[in-house]
Amino acid sequence: MLNLERRLDEDVVTKDDGTRRMKFDNPDPALHDVVLVVEGRKFYCSKIPLAKHSPFFYNLFFADGEKRNLTGEYEIKDPSTQKNFCSFLETCYGINAITDANVFGVLTLAKLWEAPIVEDRCWDWLVGSKSQMTDKKKFQIALKCDWEKLKLHVLSKAYTPEQLDSIVPHRLEDLDHHTMTMILEKSLKIGGIWPPRPERQASPPPHLFEAEVVQRQRLMGQHRFDQMERGIPLRDDESNSEFSTDDEGGPEDDSDD
Repeated sequence: MLNLERRLDEDVVTKDDGTRRMKFDNPDPALHDVVLVVEGRKFYCSKIPLAKHSPFFYNLFFADGEKRNLTGEYEIKDPSTQKNFCSFLETCYGINAITDANVFGVLTLAKLWEAPIVEDRCWDWLVGSKSQMTDKKKFQIALKCDWEKLKLHVLSKAYTPEQLDSIVPHRLEDLDHHTMTMILEKSLKIGGIWPPRPERQASPPPHLFEAEVVQRQRLMGQHRFDQMERGIPLRDDESNSEFSTDDEGGPEDDSDD
């Protein structure tokens, strides 16, 4: 029992802040089934946790069985540093290994190897209270990793032109079109002119109303004429002098007195 605890402790290191981290340096064959080599350093790992987190490692370990590496060692060339790769491994193993110093490197690997849970841990760190990183630095990470969600989050924290200016880079022409649109919309929103107000429907010119009145009068006159042709008596309010045969003094008498 003591021997087992000693072997397990060999793979754990205690940092200056008291947190425990994994080293992946223990070559005990009972504790690993694959060796990943980064910049000459060997990391003794387990295949299944990595394969569950990333299709890259699943294909590396289990796809194309006839071409499988029989030595059990794989050289990984993508990580920028050994430390970033170690932090990526720790995150896959459920350890809180993200810091301001390594979040960009770990996030880069998470996006490269399509590891969504590791990406979520990077998000939790960047938007959490423990990170001391400036919003400008976070926006730079979002630009380099093309992370739209982080861009929107950082821009949402700008409420004045000065705050927005402290976040966005000064050479906007170097940005992609979509990011430039996001910044422009945020600038217009701060200025109180975004989103645009719905346009009012323009009122028709007065002469259109006059034409409509004339047309309605013509239709009403035709309606009254049709009623008279069919012998339908007109109501008092529908009577019209132009259809009357009587003047105020009665019908004219053409007979000679």
